[in-house]
Amino acid sequence: MECLGIIFDQDHPFKLIELMSHAKSKVLISSGWVSQSVIHAGSDLVHAMTKLLKTGVDIHLFFMGDHEEAKNAHRYAMSFLVKLKEEYPDNLHLNHQNTYWHRKLVLIDDDISVIGSYNWLSNQGDMSLENSHILKSDSVCKEFWDRYLDSEYQKAMDIHYMEYRTTMPLKENHSSNRSDQPKQSKSERQQIFLKTLREGLIIEGKVKNVQDYGLFIDIGEGVTGLLHFSKMSRDRSITPSELAKVGDTLTVNLLKVELDGDRPKIHLSILGLEKVNGFAA
Repeated sequence: MECLGIIFDQDHPFKLIELMSHAKSKVLISSGWVSQSVIHAGSDLVHAMTKLLKTGVDIHLFFMGDHEEAKNAHRYAMSFLVKLKEEYPDNLHLNHQNTYWHRKLVLIDDDISVIGSYNWLSNQGDMSLENSHILKSDSVCKEFWDRYLDSEYQKAMDIHYMEYRTTMPLKENHSSNRSDQPKQSKSERQQIFLKTLREGLIIEGKVKNVQDYGLFIDIGEGVTGLLHFSKMSRDRSITPSELAKVGDTLTVNLLKVELDGDRPKIHLSILGLEKVNGFAA
């Protein structure tokens, strides 16, 4: 895996468009909210998307539900995307998630991934605190593409189109009406999520607990893995509390996944991911 560079604060929108211009077959953008400030008829991102769609490039957008503080902007953006979907039904794929389970990610074809904390489709948040890493890795991209487009993973995210759906075709085995689908329990969502985990997978998680011997990290759906201090840094003098605090987000490698027994055991590592996490190697 090679880190091609870091995108800082206000450079995100411009860098995204630059990266998209190199796409040959497919693009994926996973964000938080979607807002009128980014998605509207005259925006640079929409212009770049439309240019790719006209050439047959597939674009997959993953985003969350309504933001109470910006509901009107969200609805306008969604209405615009629905119209764009009707114009390019075979190439534009809208995946509306009614869940917090998402990462902020961009994939360009099969070798470039951009991982960070930037809300690509809404420009919300404190931009001065946000940065993203551009990675070149076929294996990392494959893991993410497989994860996002796998049907079981989509079921776990409860993908739907809510009231925005008009005549858009849905993917097979997915209903646009939430009431048609039985609500999954936390345990069921965890079991589906666990099936997607594989050793060597690069994934983002949030620190939930700090101990002398390591960090406990929530990697999704309440599933927790241990980042042992021996897998944190080659500098053994660094302690877990010096590396991160509760609430921090880290990109980790699933070193070992043990699903036998009553409780899964997941061992994590960030060795080799120092630059991605903003640490000194």
